Amino acid sequence: MLEKRADIIMLQEHWLHNREKQVLEEFLTDFLCLVKCFDDDKTNDPTERRRGHAGVAICVNKKLQNLVELLPDGCNRVIAIRLNVKQPLVLICVYMPTRGGNITIEDFKTVLDELSEMIEKYLPTSDIIIGGDMNASLHRNERKIPRDIVFDEFLKSNGLSIPSTCKKQSTFFHFNNRDESQIDYFVETSAMVKKYLSFNREFQNLSTHDPIMISINCCIERMDISTSDPRPLRIKWDKIDKQKYENLLQERLTEFSDVAVVETAENIENILTKFSDIIVTTAESLCPKRKKKFKRKRDWTPEMTEIVKEGKFYYWKWKNEGNKDNKSSINYIRMKVQKKKLRSAQRRLAAEKRENTYTKIMELNENNDKQFFALVNKQRNARSSTTSILKVNNRLYNNSASILGAWAEYFEDLASPSVQDRFDSKFFNLVNNDIEILTDIFLSTREPIQEVTEYELNKCILSFKNGKAPDVDKFTIEHLKYGGQTVVNILTKLINLIFKTVAVPNNLKIGIGCPLFKNGGKPKEDPNSYRRITITSAIGKTIEKLHLSRNKSSIKNQQSRLQKGFTEGESPTVAGLVVTELRIEAKEKRLPIYIGLTDAKKAFDIVWHAGLFREMHKMNISGDNWLLFRAWYEDLTTKVKWEGNYSRGFKEKQGVRQGGVWSPTAYKVFINSLLKIYEENKIGSYIGSIYCGAPTVADDVTLIANDPYELQTMINIQMDHANKFRYSISEQKSCVLKIGDKSEHSWYMNDQKLNTPINATHLGIKRDINSKFGVKEVVPDRIQTARKTVYALMGAGLYGLNGINPKVSVHMIKCFVIPRLLYGLDIIRLTKTDIAKLSVYYIQLLKQIQHLPSRTANSAVLVLTGQLPIESEIHKKCFPYFVTLQIITGQLNAVSLKDSLL
Repeated sequence: MLEKRADIIMLQEHWLHNREKQVLEEFLTDFLCLVKCFDDDKTNDPTERRRGHAGVAICVNKKLQNLVELLPDGCNRVIAIRLNVKQPLVLICVYMPTRGGNITIEDFKTVLDELSEMIEKYLPTSDIIIGGDMNASLHRNERKIPRDIVFDEFLKSNGLSIPSTCKKQSTFFHFNNRDESQIDYFVETSAMVKKYLSFNREFQNLSTHDPIMISINCCIERMDISTSDPRPLRIKWDKIDKQKYENLLQERLTEFSDVAVVETAENIENILTKFSDIIVTTAESLCPKRKKKFKRKRDWTPEMTEIVKEGKFYYWKWKNEGNKDNKSSINYIRMKVQKKKLRSAQRRLAAEKRENTYTKIMELNENNDKQFFALVNKQRNARSSTTSILKVNNRLYNNSASILGAWAEYFEDLASPSVQDRFDSKFFNLVNNDIEILTDIFLSTREPIQEVTEYELNKCILSFKNGKAPDVDKFTIEHLKYGGQTVVNILTKLINLIFKTVAVPNNLKIGIGCPLFKNGGKPKEDPNSYRRITITSAIGKTIEKLHLSRNKSSIKNQQSRLQKGFTEGESPTVAGLVVTELRIEAKEKRLPIYIGLTDAKKAFDIVWHAGLFREMHKMNISGDNWLLFRAWYEDLTTKVKWEGNYSRGFKEKQGVRQGGVWSPTAYKVFINSLLKIYEENKIGSYIGSIYCGAPTVADDVTLIANDPYELQTMINIQMDHANKFRYSISEQKSCVLKIGDKSEHSWYMNDQKLNTPINATHLGIKRDINSKFGVKEVVPDRIQTARKTVYALMGAGLYGLNGINPKVSVHMIKCFVIPRLLYGLDIIRLTKTDIAKLSVYYIQLLKQIQHLPSRTANSAVLVLTGQLPIESEIHKKCFPYFVTLQIITGQLNAVSLKDSLL
């Protein structure tokens, strides 16, 4: 009866073999049946008939079949389709692993990880509904089992919810007639479901599950898939004659060779504009023009064109013979020969392309994130990643133009200083007064900046990476790299003029603000779910880097040794190592330990400029160096880019740009005085006799003490610093981990009580208060991340059956999977159980990419791939600390290393 009630039917446990898929359509004659079976990936089925099991299917009424697109994702427990209507809808049918037999909670998590990857892939462009037998309950009467908890966490982390019309009602009834539960659900990413009904089984239905039916309102109008690309045309430098580009620039820039032209600062902005315009237009003039031609579905070569031409000629001659049944005709034989040649040429081309791909992959290393995401995008081929609605100040914007204006409004508000009652107005006036005095002093007694040489500038230009987005003038670093000595010579004079006059042209201060979605289950319509990355001037970046190089040593000498972020020779994970060692130290001494994790709101976006300038002076930056830094932050302008269009410009009156060269160092300077207070007053925990109570990575300040009242003092100091320097700490996101102390304690921030959860994440490592070493959830999280990485790379061929060469697969695993699997495991203590879990997953992965049976000996798997056991990989990650930390000055790192290795 279901076929009369529903347009789309989702089935789980149909128990069909691969060879029996057509059986469904025999029963559902009006439906298009898309089926997955348990033996889909089996190459050698047994000769005897075994009982089928599991299997999923989605059956769609044939009146909708023109709208249906079968999606390639998922194992044989997951099948998905997309309805290509006006607002695309992805429907996922899943049969989650049950309990018992050889099935473990890890198998359950594996399928959830696949679903998470699918959600991440399709959510930017489609609504999603997942339905099926979840084998987990959200409404279990008795105590929840582990899979219930895991399923609930999966829903929350991916922004999924049960429809509001879903009632608490058992859907599964065991054969023993005693046990029953609600384990069948539909879940959705947005409120689409209007009705949610559970039917009583009909007499002829022998299943143990009650059917569930939902109804949704859907506009059955085929989606318009736009083929236009609003992005500006990027210059493909590999297709430009670079020598010709350099020669043309040498001719066109002759007017700048006269030194007198650039010896005055009055027209420097116009000079820079003209200089960059000539460079950009010269490069564009050499770009090969696009030819409109038929886009073939497969690669084609001139050789294949000739073969086809000859084949058609022989076919024409054979046809003109008038006897199509004459297979012995010489023209027919020649035509068949040409067909064989064509197939052979196609196979050679495919093999050559495959080998080129393998060669490129084998040249990768684990730091090549750009190529990693290029491979991942083969799997995640979404058409768009932008939101269609945005909610700003309780107003909803739902078209491209209004969303662009809303972004400008939101970021302008963020870039404008706010005044809060708790901010210290006396300190504000004092700092502004100091800035005026410092400006007068440095203007009256000039300390010139060291001039730039052509060699230094050329070295600086070459240090930038290629392939970055162009600035507002369509200028990229490649324009300078390939411009030749003439460009370097002129730019050297311009930069020295800027250093001499400490006047930064306004066209170097214009940035393009790009909102990037943070993901992690956050709502896409909320602007707080986005991070603004600013594309700054390529010439401006070069000047910033040269200016920073003249002040880096002064800053490093004054920087707190507790700061581990954005520091040459330091690793941010050392801050995590300090937390691990402090906990071990407290346990050995039988002391409690309190870890305060604080979160600054929009840390980089709301930096108070005057306070930053004052802190710069305290770092021994003076004279023209200080004046030039201040000039950079006067009259900064940003335009927001959204779907290829630009918003109006607005002034940035606070904050340091994420994407600027100076920004990470500037923020370290801004926060340095807080760390110095802790360091000089020795407030917080020690390792031995060495103070390390506030390990910090950029804006991530962690407060650690062995006394609850001392921790409250540290929090008060941070709040006092925040009130003076006019930034905010989030009371909701900040928390305290209380370890080794069962007594009641509370900590307050701005008179609000802080949370004291049983676990919290620090630098990507989830720490808890109950387990032996406080990291029991780290290994499962790392395995989950590795699973998602492997699944994301499947589009590049990372799978065993009919996948890429196992040697290439192993290299991809070494480059992209192992670093994500082992992140943070070198700075925590692992148990034998943790090592065993990692080893089981790693060996299983190596078996899968080689398509080996599960019973294959582990030693054979490692020998065949030439890989080390996972425990050895962890040890390899630990040893670089020995070299790195010995080089770094300071007792803190040496002692931490010694304790960690012991």
